[in-house]
Amino acid sequence: MLAAPQTNLKTQGVQDPTMAKAMKHSGGDSVKVIRSLEEVEAIRDIWNSWQWNPNADIEFYLHVLRTNAKVIRPHVVVLYRDGLPVAMLVGRLMMESIHTRVGYALWFGGRTQILTFIYAGQAGDLSEQNSRALVADVVRALRNGEANRATFRFIATESHFFRALTQYPGFFTRDHFPQKQIHLKMDLPQSAEEIYSRLSSKVRKNLKWQGKKLIEAFDGKVRIECFRRPGELERMFEDVEQVAEKSYHRGLGFGFVDNQEMRERVQLESQKGWFRAYVLYLADHPAAFWIGNVSGRTFHSGFLGYDNVHGRYSPGIFLITKAFEKLCNEGVAEIDFGLGDAEYKRRFGSSSWEEACVDIFAPRLKGLMINALRSPALLTEVLIKRSLNNTQIMARIKKLWRNRATRSVQKGSTAA
Repeated sequence: MLAAPQTNLKTQGVQDPTMAKAMKHSGGDSVKVIRSLEEVEAIRDIWNSWQWNPNADIEFYLHVLRTNAKVIRPHVVVLYRDGLPVAMLVGRLMMESIHTRVGYALWFGGRTQILTFIYAGQAGDLSEQNSRALVADVVRALRNGEANRATFRFIATESHFFRALTQYPGFFTRDHFPQKQIHLKMDLPQSAEEIYSRLSSKVRKNLKWQGKKLIEAFDGKVRIECFRRPGELERMFEDVEQVAEKSYHRGLGFGFVDNQEMRERVQLESQKGWFRAYVLYLADHPAAFWIGNVSGRTFHSGFLGYDNVHGRYSPGIFLITKAFEKLCNEGVAEIDFGLGDAEYKRRFGSSSWEEACVDIFAPRLKGLMINALRSPALLTEVLIKRSLNNTQIMARIKKLWRNRATRSVQKGSTAA
């Protein structure tokens, strides 16, 4: 297992002219908490100098603030040393539904104010000292009643920041069961031919056989289109939704959905030149899609789905291998498969690291109650996963859940 990608660790020397306001002092360090759109704009240069992932792009962040009804305000923590910014923590205060699941099954739920720190929202010099300073300020905000819980999205477990999150808070307010998962990445070679040469002869044979079977089944009427420009988005949404509405993701309540929030997000990504949507058509009908962003020389995977009616032909695998070729020809150097584990990611991934979602709870009655309620559910899940880790039972259970979700959305589609 390799280490996670590192953020830019060089202080850029950009000074914030408003940093004297609302700052908390600790020795030679100063912390400023940004709680308004105007203050976000004031640190735009600092933000852009550190941003390394499209999920933490300032325009995308501002877009979410404007369009997500759950957002109350920004909450960005900037650490200064000797008047210069050295590290940053990007989040927002939200009114969220809280829930804990064992697998896909809901254990309990509710609503409360949460400080949500976004994926890839830790930037700058994340040394042990700086990480502890950032976490300490979040603990202070919770203690002061700004929220009942702070949640951090998928932090690399080998990082200083993860250790600060799991060691600094007090025993009753820390997360004793961080939800961990693997994150995989694939290095793309300089030519499409090299993609397959890295695979075992068995995998190459299966891919070739599956592709041949699919093409023969549809009399060669198989094509892939890539949508990326603003003028192409209307048809993309129409075709992708036809597939997404039949997927198990929809049955489980997540994944791609054609709504106003998604349309505005995709429009922004397309205008910035990031957006890519690969759609597989079988006999002129959409059958699978893979959606993501190209930032720099990295393709960040977002949504993947296929019509289960064609499942025996493995349309999803066929699509992504052809998309690999297109991305390679475009000059993309790596595929970031994003959040979540899957068999296809392990098959094609060339490096990996472990990440975890971590929570901190307010040292107040409601925060302590939330932690007390969720801990037994998380402990149960940890014990189940450990006991089934070396068997195929967990995989079978998840498959049953996915199949049930697929039947549910298909039944709903038929009824409509």
